[in-house]
Parts: sequence; structure tokens; C-alpha cells
Amino acid sequence: MGNITTIKTRRKLKYEDVTADLREINQRRFDGLLDIQEMAPDGWRIGYVDMYWELWKSPTQKGWLTHKHGRHWLCWVDMVYSNELAIKYNAKVSDEGVEGSWKGEPDKYPTCESWFEAMISPLVDSTASQIIDLEISMVPEVIKRIGH
Repeated sequence: MGNITTIKTRRKLKYEDVTADLREINQRRFDGLLDIQEMAPDGWRIGYVDMYWELWKSPTQKGWLTHKHGRHWLCWVDMVYSNELAIKYNAKVSDEGVEGSWKGEPDKYPTCESWFEAMISPLVDSTASQIIDLEISMVPEVIKRIGH
């Protein structure tokens, strides 16, 4: 997984509609725990305490770009939001660290732990559980409880 994720759609989207969708996803998938800061006219900062994820309109293509800042668990936030927006907008998601693009899947990665397991387990065999435990130890307690 790279640092930049792209969400491409052919739909024309209004800033206020995307803002409403981001808030709805926050309530449904993150129990409303994330802070959504509007950076009008074309961006948002979404995070928890001093760790955040950004979404902004691409200046060169139809679609949206995301960028993660902080701990690895923000990659989970990125993938959940990217996946949910892809479903809402009939979009495709791509990531600079992964080949190809894909459509969104409903309820993908319901917990932070499920995301770490999906990302780490195929890469590392004997130490996967230790790496997952280490990553989970850096996730704020309140975020760990989401989806349980």
C-alpha cells in the first residue's frame, strides 16, 4: 500500500454532497469518532486526535486523491473510506503501492484488526501474528472497539 490512493468516478460531485457522505460513513463505520474538518472548496481532513487522513479533489483527473499521515491504522481508515466512496459513486480505487484498480465491496474490513490481518498475514508467515499485535498496540483503544 502506497501513500496516495485514487478514487476515480465519472460522476460530477458537489462539495457539500461529498461532505454529507463523509459524515454518514463516519457515523456508520467509525461510530462517529473521527473528526471531519472541511478544507473548502476541495478537501477534507479526517482523523483522530493528532493523526489524520486527507481527501481532496484531483487537479488533473476526474476523481479524488487520499493521503495518510501518522500511524498505519490510518491506512485502514483510508481503505474503508475509499471503499465506501467507490460504492456510493460507482468509482474505482487504485493505490500507488498496488497494481490495478478495483471496485468497492460492501462492509470490507469491518475492524482495524481485520485490515491488518488481510494486509500482513499473506506477506509474513511465522511472525504475522506478532506484527499484527504490534500494529494493533499502536491503535487508540476507542478505535480498536469499532466493529466489535
